[in-house]
Amino acid sequence: GQGWEPYRGRYSATTHTVPLSCADSELGDCLIFLPPLSAGRKYVLKSYEYSIGERDEAARFLERTTFGATTSEIDAFVADGNDHMDWVRSQMGLPITSHRKFFRERANNFHAETTWMGTLDFGPCEKGARYRKFVFVPKDVGRYLTISTSSIDANYRVLSVGGHIRSVIPGRVKLSVSATNKSVVPDGSYEICSVAAEVAI
Repeated sequence: GQGWEPYRGRYSATTHTVPLSCADSELGDCLIFLPPLSAGRKYVLKSYEYSIGERDEAARFLERTTFGATTSEIDAFVADGNDHMDWVRSQMGLPITSHRKFFRERANNFHAETTWMGTLDFGPCEKGARYRKFVFVPKDVGRYLTISTSSIDANYRVLSVGGHIRSVIPGRVKLSVSATNKSVVPDGSYEICSVAAEVAI
């Protein structure tokens, strides 16, 4: 720090006093008088106060207080007077909801590979949509896997555990007995005996 910057430490008692003048300010602002610098040195302004537009102010506020505001929500906030306190009060008056519940309705366990099929009839972020990395997890051991033909497209099989869709896969489900022997597993329910990182055995 410079001699005019008060700070704690072993030399704080010897720090130069910074002259301030607040007597002539009606807004409560103060002036600071910086000591002259030696040759070759200079002061640099690193930050300053400035005003921004109402829409930018609303966007900045909602960015800090929500999971992300849409442009229409920002416009509505500005049209409503851009009042932060009123917005906070209105949020506190809303019924209690669970973010985890919202997430659980739209997410599920792991799925090894991405697929555009999803559950066929849900769009992104809609209730019932599923996002996962693997189909099965260790907690599934002892549960039952249900294989069924999709009612939307007979070329796809729906994999469900506990009544919840885990994945929709193309073709038929096959059991790998050996490298050359892969028998087709018909629709039905099967107990999950063990789980690898991405498949049920």
